[in-house]
Order: sequence, then C-alpha cells, then structure tokens
Amino acid sequence: MRKAILPLLGMLLAGGCGGGGLNGDYGGPNCIYQKVSFKSGGKMSFSVFGMEMPGTYSVEGDKVVVQSPDGRGLVFTRKGDTLDGGMAGRCIKL
Repeated sequence: MRKAILPLLGMLLAGGCGGGGLNGDYGGPNCIYQKVSFKSGGKMSFSVFGMEMPGTYSVEGDKVVVQSPDGRGLVFTRKGDTLDGGMAGRCIKL
C-alpha cells in the first residue's frame, strides 16, 4: 500500500521555492498528512505513515505552494490557521 500512496502524495505536492510568513505544524483529522511542518527559509516537511519527507514552500498571497524534492506539488489556500488543500483535505495549526 505504501508503494501506491507515496507516488500519489508526490503528485499532490505544485511548484514554488522560497518561503515566508508561515511557521509551525499543521495536521488534524481532516488532513491527508499526519503532520506538515513549515520552517524558516522556505523549508518544510510532511509526515505520512510515520515517514517524514522534506520539501520547500512559498507563500503567494493566501496561497501556500509546497513542493517535494521530485518537483511535484500542491497549493493550499490559507484561511487563518487552516490550510485547505482540496483533495488533500484541511490541515489546521497544531
């Protein structure tokens, strides 16, 4: 099952480099990820099935664009302390 899920997660992650204006951990019962951690300098990581994977992010208005090392990504819409990722669900600040 992991072999099927990991490529899907990579496909869910859209372009962007750099970061700004976002820090901390997000997750929750409606988030596809166990945890998404945003750090300074545009670095981030996400956890799924106990595996942590690195990535980068940028903030463009209310959009948070995350990108995995293989170049695949996802755009979240930031609404206060909530990141709405469409099919990836809603991740709340932990």
